[in-house]
Amino acid sequence: SFKEAEERIALVCEQVVAEIKDVDAFTRELSHVGELIRQARLNGEQQVKTRKDSIRAEILNAGNKALREHIDSLNKLIGKPYMPNMKWANFAEVMRGKKSITSLRDAVSAELANAKIASSAACQLILTNLSSLRDLADGYQFLFADTAQIVLKQNDDMVSLVKLRIAEHKDAEAKKAEQARIRKEQDDARAAAALSAQAGVDVPTAAMAVAASGARFDIDDSLRAAIAGQN
Repeated sequence: SFKEAEERIALVCEQVVAEIKDVDAFTRELSHVGELIRQARLNGEQQVKTRKDSIRAEILNAGNKALREHIDSLNKLIGKPYMPNMKWANFAEVMRGKKSITSLRDAVSAELANAKIASSAACQLILTNLSSLRDLADGYQFLFADTAQIVLKQNDDMVSLVKLRIAEHKDAEAKKAEQARIRKEQDDARAAAALSAQAGVDVPTAAMAVAASGARFDIDDSLRAAIAGQN
């Protein structure tokens, strides 16, 4: 009958609505579980990345520490901190693109070995230059306040610089001595003229001209005697 059909349709509608409600609740629950799984995955990936970054930093720091210790040992060997302040190694660059821990450590180890070889060669050059400086500049150490810089030159260049600087110093000292001698002789000539004028003794014009020119001029014993006799 129509009445039964109507009741059956109403029952079916109620069942469908109930099922739809169950599906919606299930979907929401499933989405919630999925989000929990996604967050767990992201957290795990972040932890892995953080650990990888930490390992890379440890390897990088270990390379820098080993190089610093090597440079310190070279400065102790030299006796003064004359090792040049330069970038002996670029650990960050050689680590770029490396994925595994083994490849990272191998790259840093190779870079460290090369840096030690280069810095040790620089140390040997400094020691050689210091030896040359001691031999060449004995008594003239005051001319080399810039020792820390010049010992970084190639040995031939440094030796040439040391010799030139000492030669220039000696030349300057010789010129000073000559100028002092000329001033003294001129002072002596003026003093002789003054004494002569005071004592009435004539000083030859030629001698005065010679003294004025800067040549050597002394008051001889006869002049002194004449001056003393008239006094």
